[in-house]
Amino acid sequence: MQHDATSSVSRSLAGSELPKLADETKEVGWMQKQAGKYPFEIFGSLLVDGPFGFGLETQTLPTYGRPFMDRPVNVLNPMLTHELAHQWYGDSVSPYTWSDVWRNEGQAAFCELKYADETGGGPDYYGQRTLEDIYQHSDELRAANRPVAMPRSSVTVLDVFNENVYDGGALAFEALRLKVDDTELAEIEKKWPAVYRGRSASTDDFIHLASKISGQNLASFLTGWLYSTATPPMPGHPDRTTNRVTAARRSSIRRHVDRRQCPCNTRPHPHAT
Repeated sequence: MQHDATSSVSRSLAGSELPKLADETKEVGWMQKQAGKYPFEIFGSLLVDGPFGFGLETQTLPTYGRPFMDRPVNVLNPMLTHELAHQWYGDSVSPYTWSDVWRNEGQAAFCELKYADETGGGPDYYGQRTLEDIYQHSDELRAANRPVAMPRSSVTVLDVFNENVYDGGALAFEALRLKVDDTELAEIEKKWPAVYRGRSASTDDFIHLASKISGQNLASFLTGWLYSTATPPMPGHPDRTTNRVTAARRSSIRRHVDRRQCPCNTRPHPHAT
């Protein structure tokens, strides 16, 4: 079923900003190939004439501040796809606890990078970050924020929606893709919103589903990627290494994080959620 995107933009912004959302209908079709049937009846975007430069994956109507649109199209479109992906991962299926939010943000970040690759925006988009870059900095991200599925706390939004939830989560999906294969990962990505639609689901639920679909016991493998303080080896890529984190470096990273200036970030995430 084809779902066209209907966007809402103020008259003062329509002429300059509305054309920048022209790719959304294509993005909806692409996401349905990744995640299955769109889980709601309508979809569109709301562009607010305000100073915030991030996106919110509001159910059926992702919301953006005007500065969010001030990006080259090859960067903007994958980021719009990130918020769209949350319609399946986050809006239709919600995290059971805050520790499970990696499942939504990691999946959306993974879709974002994949869309950049498949639409030809990859080479320029990767001026922002690559999975290889993320892997290199992964131990630093874990030192700063704790493991992917174990945020430091839930006291603040920045504790829960930290850099490792996004980039470390995407890296976990890349590791899973290499552990199983593209076909099985695609089935996992579609089955998750189909099985848990309209419900909350946990990391344990995800591990169980992925193990069932792949025919492998993935508990140990995914536990390492989601709960270990050290980044596991990337399947099939023994040449990839992570920056070593000494005790002194770990202490320095944590001091930076307390000031919300983590030096290991490859770029600040423009997604609020």
